[in-house]
Amino acid sequence: MLLEGDFLSKIELIFRDNMPKHLNKIKEKFPKSKFYSHSRLETFNQCKRNYYWTYIDKKPQKPGVYGLLGEAAHTSLEMLYTGQEKQLNKKYFDNAFDKCELFGINFPKSKYDIKGNYKKDINNFYNVYKPIDKKNKQFISELGFILKIDDLHYLIGYIDLLVLNDDGTCEIVDFKTSSWYSDKDLSHHGYQLVLYKMAIEQLYNIPVNTVSWQFLKYCQVQIGNNKIKEALQGRNWVDKCSSQIRTLMKKKGYDSGTIDIYLSEAIINNHIDNLPDDVRNEISVNVQTRYYDVTDEVKQEYLDYVKNSIKQIESMRESEDLYELSVDQFFCQNLCGFSDICKWRTIK
Repeated sequence: MLLEGDFLSKIELIFRDNMPKHLNKIKEKFPKSKFYSHSRLETFNQCKRNYYWTYIDKKPQKPGVYGLLGEAAHTSLEMLYTGQEKQLNKKYFDNAFDKCELFGINFPKSKYDIKGNYKKDINNFYNVYKPIDKKNKQFISELGFILKIDDLHYLIGYIDLLVLNDDGTCEIVDFKTSSWYSDKDLSHHGYQLVLYKMAIEQLYNIPVNTVSWQFLKYCQVQIGNNKIKEALQGRNWVDKCSSQIRTLMKKKGYDSGTIDIYLSEAIINNHIDNLPDDVRNEISVNVQTRYYDVTDEVKQEYLDYVKNSIKQIESMRESEDLYELSVDQFFCQNLCGFSDICKWRTIK
């Protein structure tokens, strides 16, 4: 995507289709250069056997349902912010969901309706999502970068959305279809945002005001002047907010019977389109945004993580038996692309 404006002239427009060309330029000048991604380092630290099969042995992986559906939701957002679609288009997700059904790419087995709940959460995202205001802003979707770590190593990656402000600053947004991050895991999950901020600031000297996730399966809701309700599961947010909605309607003079009728329909359909305008206009709902504070201390912590991970990777011999298996059973069963050939069950 090419945009006009002096601000954009500062940014090297690297995307997935032209990334190899930029990497080859570096290789031609510095033949010993090595390139890593954040996801590659994460793979190594999550499961070294997965790393071996992915990056050394290069075995084919089976597609995962979360990866395919998450990519489809990202595509909807990319099409919106690049201007290729005027509105958020659900067809990308629906098509991916149908393909998963057709080819037997399944959700984890559980006593809970994981598939149904996931679809309801994402359906709600398409119903309530409010795009970032375009006034005095420009957007670059899926911007690639190549960040030099030392004389030999580079980190490459892609930023879901870079928001350029007219005052010369920017915001970074990462879209997530995963579950909510707990506070104890927040620092580790934040590493990816740390990398994005470092890349934009160091490569282009553009101040980054905020870095954030938008959790597409979750909502933040404000009703009247009440405190914002956060991290509500998208599939039942109306039910979770029904008492506040009831109070609001009472204040506006609606009788209990009328309120019951309106609320019953709203809860069943999990949207508020049926509510009277004077009520609906005082309810603000969008997907959940969560900000992450990137301090100098956090940056250094991430750089230590990167350098230590690369050091471990490059010190290992290319022998499959040396690459240990993950101890995370959920990852092994549901997220790993090699779960059909991995013998983790017998080893454990």
